[in-house]
Amino acid sequence: MLIMDLQNEYARAVDMIKKIEFSLPDGEFAPYFETIIRYLGGLLSAYALSNNQLFLDRADELAVKLDPVFNTMSGLALYSVNPTNRKTSGSEIGILAEIASLQLEYSYLAKLTGKKEHFQRADSAHEYLLKQYLMTAKTDKASLKMYLRATTHIITNLLYISPTRHLLYVTDEIMNFKSGKSYPTHNFEHLSCFLPGLLALGAHTLPLDDLQSLGINLDDIDSDGTFGTARIDHETLAGFNLKKLHLWAAEGLAQTCYLTYADQPTGLGPDEMIFNTAPPKKSWDSTASQWRAAQGILWLKVMKKWKKSGSRGVPPGLEDKKPVAPNRMNYRELRSNRDYEMNKVAYLLRPETIESLYLLWRVTGDLKWRERGWRIFAAIETHAKTSSGYASLSAVDTLPAKLCDDMPRCVISLSHHHHERGANIMTAAISSPKRT
Repeated sequence: MLIMDLQNEYARAVDMIKKIEFSLPDGEFAPYFETIIRYLGGLLSAYALSNNQLFLDRADELAVKLDPVFNTMSGLALYSVNPTNRKTSGSEIGILAEIASLQLEYSYLAKLTGKKEHFQRADSAHEYLLKQYLMTAKTDKASLKMYLRATTHIITNLLYISPTRHLLYVTDEIMNFKSGKSYPTHNFEHLSCFLPGLLALGAHTLPLDDLQSLGINLDDIDSDGTFGTARIDHETLAGFNLKKLHLWAAEGLAQTCYLTYADQPTGLGPDEMIFNTAPPKKSWDSTASQWRAAQGILWLKVMKKWKKSGSRGVPPGLEDKKPVAPNRMNYRELRSNRDYEMNKVAYLLRPETIESLYLLWRVTGDLKWRERGWRIFAAIETHAKTSSGYASLSAVDTLPAKLCDDMPRCVISLSHHHHERGANIMTAAISSPKRT
């Protein structure tokens, strides 16, 4: 509300914040992850923008009420907590993003209140490792090392390039416990589109081609094999300029994220896809005694060939590509020409692609990223806007768009925040004879 200068709405919200009770009836629990990123993060952001002590006081109070969630053997948060009776719920086995995406909020709260106990709660997950390092004035070397290990593993093992359009994408792996081997799923989620923005931010803020200047060497990455193949992976990348490699990965991934939007008649992207692999056949896994799909083409292998051939032309996966519109193609033709099929066709107004496009524009200065963000904004205004807000789409490949009776909380707090930052400058550029 403050960012959008909605002063009347903001004034009403302040009154509500004064009256809100952080309490629940017996038997009901607040999901910890959602409460942190929506409530605690929202209160701290409001304080940062307004300097209104009310928001900081309520944030501190909320953090204290949530504290029982950490009463575990590991010290990591459980799934949920009742802030009134201090009972908790959930298994001690959880999703990394849910149990470890809290360090920015808690670190900032500790800085503002001076309370050491808040800082001790701050942990880390992949998306926030770099941001945690930067937010601590580049003093949290532990988070930096984890960021370097994580991104090195991703670039070395989880980035693939599609066979026809040469789209760069990131995927996950599943473990076969019988064989002890892991295999790529070639699933590509909208949620993964945070990665290009993160890599671009890292390339912009870190001396990746001179880690020695930060006092980091291979022994810091992994001296004794504690972190699996971390040292080997880092040595694998030694022949590349890491700053350029991270930025190339960011640009290739961001283009793929954008194209999953531009390929659709609505101009909005699906929530999950699965990419084609090459060759289109299966191979026999004798260890697991089953047929397995082709493993796909690792981007790093292609990059090594490109480098060996003299690094001529644009790096693989970064060539500008045109959208593949449905037109009159059947399902099989569409999948073949796009290199992917949609697993989940809904559009949930997620912010990851928008944030990455914004960061790519700011880091590279290339107008194409800002213009792509503008096209997504226009598509949201055309297909997702209603008289009372914005709605998710049940399918991105159908016109007219079919809306759900649902507006995710992130659409205002995150998606429109990134659009607001880019759109103001875009509007000024369009109205000016000279575009900058």
